[in-house]
Amino acid sequence: MDLNLPPAKKQKVLAGRILELSGCVGIGNGEKQTRVMERNKAAKRVREGIAQKQRAREKQRLDEVSCFDVVLCYSLSCDRRKTPAITIRR
Repeated sequence: MDLNLPPAKKQKVLAGRILELSGCVGIGNGEKQTRVMERNKAAKRVREGIAQKQRAREKQRLDEVSCFDVVLCYSLSCDRRKTPAITIRR
């Protein structure tokens, strides 16, 4: 385990690992569940703000991905070798 973490992050990682080992959550979901439990203890305005920022980040990530729809096509050249041609659609 990486010990070069800030104390708060280290605590969440270890708490998540304990949840995984106890069988309460699946492998790899312990830290996420720990963060969800911590978020649920926060005030309503804080929870709504976190959820709003998360939705905005997800929307921004999807916009970045869909902005450049890259399609890799193979075309035959004169010497009958397959050469990749990249087409960018907007």
